[in-house]
Amino acid sequence: GVQTCALPICRIKAAVIKALKYYEGDLVLPVPIKQIAKAYPGVRVIPYSTQMQRRGISYEEMLSFTETDDACADYYAGHGYVVYYNDVDTKKIASNRYRWNIAHELGHIALNHHLGCGESRIFRNRIGKSFYKKLEEEADMFAAYILVPHIVLNCLEVKEDYQISELCGVSSSASLYRANDIRIWMGRKRSTEYDFLILNLFCKYIESNHKSPSVHKWLSEHHGCTTCSNYLDSAQYKFCPICGHPIKWTYLMRREIMHYSGIDVDTDGRALECPVCHNSDLYEAGYVCIICGHDLANYCSSADNDDPFTPKCNKHDPLPGNARYCPYCGAKTTFFKRGCLSSWNGEEDESEDSSELPF
Repeated sequence: GVQTCALPICRIKAAVIKALKYYEGDLVLPVPIKQIAKAYPGVRVIPYSTQMQRRGISYEEMLSFTETDDACADYYAGHGYVVYYNDVDTKKIASNRYRWNIAHELGHIALNHHLGCGESRIFRNRIGKSFYKKLEEEADMFAAYILVPHIVLNCLEVKEDYQISELCGVSSSASLYRANDIRIWMGRKRSTEYDFLILNLFCKYIESNHKSPSVHKWLSEHHGCTTCSNYLDSAQYKFCPICGHPIKWTYLMRREIMHYSGIDVDTDGRALECPVCHNSDLYEAGYVCIICGHDLANYCSSADNDDPFTPKCNKHDPLPGNARYCPYCGAKTTFFKRGCLSSWNGEEDESEDSSELPF
């Protein structure tokens, strides 16, 4: 098992996040581990068959060179790393063993094992049995985390080992271990900062593939702005209605989400009292204050701009009572422009963290 890993798990998780961020494509399942390894700085990935052809050597000679029929990573000082993996053995390809092997070797690299033990290759006869076992457990843990992301599988309602094997591209034996790990992880019923980092890296894939209404509700409750941490309740928004910054869709832990104060409005978007003169004697169906004549609803202010070269917003419905900016075009709202709303800076949410996992 890999649970006896000596290196703090937080450091292994940090290495996984770092490796995933180097990959510039959209992350999906099965994780494109070969492409991720190639994207890692200073790493080349070479199949056995390619090296055999380049060097004009036989399979037996290749096994002799690498000292393994799985994979190895060699460190060349000043030049980086080369990961050699066995693509000749059809059983390793058919069982997806080669994917685990690549992830394992990338783990050695990402965790700085070569530099830590002063060796160009990690093998038992070079560094001693106990030290070798420790490094192997850490590399296995890295491979498990990067190939089988728990929170992604949870959002897709994948729990059984055969589902994990098929969706994550890992061997049947590896999927049995991971299924058990997932059951332990789900028993916590709490998501961690690491889980949300993984969630954001796989966000497009999850949004496109999850089917469960409960998961959809859980995800929607954790949408937040990267600038002001405002809760975002609509996927149609292009700009944050609180800080005005363009939206980069992000999941935040509930304790990180901010809720900003504003003008109380009814279900039709009309203020319960005039935000300018504070008159509460309002005409039942009116959108204008009968005392001062100001709008009772919060609108995008772009329509008030007389500059013919400034584009006008095509959304004319009332906006939320706490919106400082139009979520569709980014212009200031009428409530904010008239000073009815203060700047978003400094306002904090006091709610408790309850980022429970979706079930």
